[in-house]
Amino acid sequence: MANDLKSSIQEEHKNIQKVNAKQVFSELIRSPQYVGELFSINYETAKVQIHDNERRKVGGIPSLSFLIATRINVETDDIDFKGEDASVILLRVRDAAQLPNSGEAERIRI
Repeated sequence: MANDLKSSIQEEHKNIQKVNAKQVFSELIRSPQYVGELFSINYETAKVQIHDNERRKVGGIPSLSFLIATRINVETDDIDFKGEDASVILLRVRDAAQLPNSGEAERIRI
């Protein structure tokens, strides 16, 4: 009986945490503000491949603005806030970067 009570309290506490995590993530991550994909990342820099159409939808991405990188899909019902995929990384836009294949793309255009 005591174990059942303890289990149900732990389960309820876990459910409350999931609801709170979904609420916080839903306020922070908004699908209509999607701009592109993370191309590469290390401890000091990240390169984001910005899609022109998505950039237009959000009104541009000015220098020194912030982007959020995450794999979380807030439209799903279940968010495992303890999992690695539930991480959120705050990125600072510093400058445009060349992608590794930009030289080849320029050669093809010419």
